[in-house]
Amino acid sequence: MSARRLPPYGRELREWLAADPRPWRWGCNGKTACISIGIGSRAWEWARAWHERRLVLIVPNGVAPSTFDWRLCAGCGPILIARCGEVAEGEIDRVARAMMRDGVRRVLELGTMDEFFAEEVPRAA
Repeated sequence: MSARRLPPYGRELREWLAADPRPWRWGCNGKTACISIGIGSRAWEWARAWHERRLVLIVPNGVAPSTFDWRLCAGCGPILIARCGEVAEGEIDRVARAMMRDGVRRVLELGTMDEFFAEEVPRAA
């Protein structure tokens, strides 16, 4: 089995999390990370527009969220999912499950405000 990689913009997020003191980003108080995940056909455009001001990650269209290593998001939260253009049916659930597999406790979809909690998803050993 090959090692999973960070999602796009993951290195930038990892650097922010390791910084002391942490640089200001909109929605972050320097202690708590407010991470937004862009999914859908316009996720790359969305991330390019927001990554200077927000902590963003994306799941590119056609890439399974389970192929990414989401452990850097564990302990942050809730994680916000933003629909960016067309989103495949079931994609939000797949993203939430992949993140919770790696220790994320709570995911919130912007727009609908649907919430996903780790207790609903069995974690891999």
